[in-house]
Amino acid sequence: MHGPAASGKTALAASIAMNSEFPYIKLISPESMVGFNESAKVQYLSKVFNDSYKSPASIIVVDNIERILGNFFFHGN
Repeated sequence: MHGPAASGKTALAASIAMNSEFPYIKLISPESMVGFNESAKVQYLSKVFNDSYKSPASIIVVDNIERILGNFFFHGN
């Protein structure tokens, strides 16, 4: 989803995920990776996605992906 800051995008996505009753639900945000270097971020994200493949149904909500990946990916540098 894309829209103005503080418009409820993450809250809506989280609500949909929780109401799905899927066995594996994970919210990833920059705050969950404070202090991680780039290698640790990659390991964390890999683990989340690998764990999701073990479930018959899963939802991963990624909040503020631009802050997680850095501006490099979004400005073509």
